[in-house]
Amino acid sequence: MRVGEKVCMAEGPFFGMYGTIVSSLRGRVVLAVLLGSREVLVEIERGWISAAPRRPLISRIENPKLGRRKTG
Repeated sequence: MRVGEKVCMAEGPFFGMYGTIVSSLRGRVVLAVLLGSREVLVEIERGWISAAPRRPLISRIENPKLGRRKTG
């Protein structure tokens, strides 16, 4: 993986979050991660990341108060 590439953290304390590779060290990478309205840099193990999908996965959230829409 290269600097500037978007990745997903597959392990560790930031599991499931996305980031951008800022630099690469021996066995570790530094990622820029958006937390709220701030961007922070985190250094994690290289094995904890995987390539991010080209298109973000969007899940539909149901509002229990509104109920589900009827189909058909």
